Amino acid sequence: MKLPPSPQELHVYTFPSDANLQQQLKRYASFEFLSFLQANTFDIHNLNPQHLQQAINRYISTEVLLDFNRLHSFKAHKTLSLEGLGKLLNFSHTQLHNRNRKIHARRQHLLDEVSKQSKVVDHYLNQNDFSPNPTDFWNCSYARK
Repeated sequence: MKLPPSPQELHVYTFPSDANLQQQLKRYASFEFLSFLQANTFDIHNLNPQHLQQAINRYISTEVLLDFNRLHSFKAHKTLSLEGLGKLLNFSHTQLHNRNRKIHARRQHLLDEVSKQSKVVDHYLNQNDFSPNPTDFWNCSYARK
């Protein structure tokens, strides 16, 4: 049985107006966030590795990611790879890749089921030049197959 993450202490200050202080704050917050991810255990079934990886690469300081990759990878990159995310969360690259595949398969299954029931959705998913209009959605003979 896994224990929930321990309570974290949060200090709230006014946002600095100096650009240098903003960069320092971003580096500090990024470092603390990555430390939080490393220190706690997470259930892989509650994670979307692709979304987490994209969010980290978009919002976490590139200097912090570069330092992390220098420690845990042979190459220094400014973005976090799926393997690096696995090291951060204590999962293997294969586990995260399989989780991404399961999420994609579940989403694809849902889209297939919806497209079987609705011609509008089927045309939207399968035709590149399809542009629906409001009457398509309200016309029952067209909306259902």
